[in-house]
Amino acid sequence: MTFRDYSHVEHPEAYAQAVRANIIGNAQKTWRKNTPDHAVIEAFISTGRDVEIHGVVYSDNFVGSLAKAFDTYGKLTEKQSAAVLNMIAKADERRAAMTKAIEEQKARSAHLGVENERVQLKLHVDKVVEVEVQKFSYYDSSTMYIYLMRDEAGNRIVYKTKAVLGLSVKGDDFNQFFPVLEKADIELKATIKAHAEYKGEKQTIIQRAKVTLIETKETEEA
Repeated sequence: MTFRDYSHVEHPEAYAQAVRANIIGNAQKTWRKNTPDHAVIEAFISTGRDVEIHGVVYSDNFVGSLAKAFDTYGKLTEKQSAAVLNMIAKADERRAAMTKAIEEQKARSAHLGVENERVQLKLHVDKVVEVEVQKFSYYDSSTMYIYLMRDEAGNRIVYKTKAVLGLSVKGDDFNQFFPVLEKADIELKATIKAHAEYKGEKQTIIQRAKVTLIETKETEEA
């Protein structure tokens, strides 16, 4: 290891930091010159660092360790660079597969029943969205709940309501209410309100829904 004497410098600590920064900067220039995919690699490892008031904080994972190595030595080894490119390639493959699956689902999508028909459906709740809407009276709710669901064939069913969707169970002393949450599997009776399409996927809009069964991972495990 090389030791340098900075005793003749007015601000030795700042000078040492500047020398170190210059060494790292030169190392980065050389590494970038010899690494054709340096831009995508640097963009990928940048997610492993976060700049805060007290300095740079690195993620406690593989990407964070690569970001720290790059900032410390001004380069990555050939194996590290290859590992990053492999991770990027696999991520691209997963995104491509997901996009393909979504497009295939859109092509297979179908409307359910006919308008004004009363139906009973088995559905999986993908997402519950709360939207603030205009309130027209004191007793009117200002929240709209949008339930995004799919049937067993993967067709999209949408239910919009100002009341929380759930199952009411009568008890001896009082009734219990179990709200429908995301990821739950449910059965309900509803009236088909309309057929629509969103981003190329057919959707069935329902109204006057009444839940008859709720199944969740928690109840299955119990």
